[in-house]
Amino acid sequence: MIKSLFKRSFSHFSGLMLGKVLSTVLFIFLARVLLPEKFGFFLLFVTVAQLVTLLSDFGLKQWYQKQAHIFTRSKTFSLVIEARLLAGVIGGLILLIALLVLKPFSVGLSVLLYCLLVTEALISIAEGYHLEMGKAIKVGLRSPSVMLIFGLGFFFSGMSTSTDVIISLWFLGSLATSLWFFPWNEIGNFKGFNLMRGFNTLKESSSYALLTSASLAYARGDQLVIERSLGSAGLGLYGAAYRYLDAVSLLPSALTQNLFPVAAKKGSVSLKQLMKITSVMILLGGLFSIALYFMSHFMVVGLLGSAYLPAVAVMQIFSLVLFLFFINAPLATVVQSSSYVKSFLPFGILNTITNVALNIILVPVFGIAISAWIMVLTELTGLLINLFFVTRVYNE
Repeated sequence: MIKSLFKRSFSHFSGLMLGKVLSTVLFIFLARVLLPEKFGFFLLFVTVAQLVTLLSDFGLKQWYQKQAHIFTRSKTFSLVIEARLLAGVIGGLILLIALLVLKPFSVGLSVLLYCLLVTEALISIAEGYHLEMGKAIKVGLRSPSVMLIFGLGFFFSGMSTSTDVIISLWFLGSLATSLWFFPWNEIGNFKGFNLMRGFNTLKESSSYALLTSASLAYARGDQLVIERSLGSAGLGLYGAAYRYLDAVSLLPSALTQNLFPVAAKKGSVSLKQLMKITSVMILLGGLFSIALYFMSHFMVVGLLGSAYLPAVAVMQIFSLVLFLFFINAPLATVVQSSSYVKSFLPFGILNTITNVALNIILVPVFGIAISAWIMVLTELTGLLINLFFVTRVYNE
């Protein structure tokens, strides 16, 4: 099982890494061409789209992987489509209120944001479908597809400095990818929309939704706080370092996504197997973290330019965060796919609230570096929480 898991994870990781290589190259060009303020605005748009997409997913990807082996795959996916449509409408209405109050984007970009949310919803629910079927390679090709189309558009535009053009190209990459990635053959099994059935499915997936929301607030909340406290330039600097962290953390992310449908079947991952998986992740995490620390100056100043010098210190702190990512990945997956997920929720949510609260209090005073240290702290407390619940899972 372990060999098969890592094989699928590395296949998934290879595709994700290809996408990240493309995105990192593009990110370097964008950061140099746009400079911190415009680059920060682009990151804000993408961050909002990711936030709304993940919140509207409402844990349905995990719910599907948990239920697909109980019901037929087609029936379960039909329920997911129905529930995701309902969640998308609710999320869209909440977003509309936020856009009217805060007015972060023009009317044109706001319309484009809604179009992007549709294509990202198709891609997101299709990802859970393909992972459950063991199609890790196909899932891995999703990101390279978006990046390749976006990149070609960016270079054919003459490396435009217009954020409107760049955001439109991002949507084009998402649209084209959704057309080949979504399993359109399953649409024929969709028997029509039933409001109560949709709400019932969302109720069943709510535990995973809360987990996803907590993870999302943890992963993106700091960036929103930085943007509000320090402006787009501050977000551009922090985002420069975070993009590298995000790229290198693809391996633990790939393992998490491939381990979840396996661990969701009770008794399929023994404690001995989990210890072996975690040991491998500790070794890999140590190697990647050391490399990230010593390459930080070159990757920030050497590739992006001296305007991003303050991001070097942030990236060096992120090397410690990365190591903790690797350790936490298998432990958290086993806990979150177990029957203890509801008991785990309050601890996960409290850890996230602590992270966001500390960012709100400390970032305006100490700047972007303190946000990275806060992430180290919450990863450590997260590790303690995961270890506590792992012992409960295996002492049942």
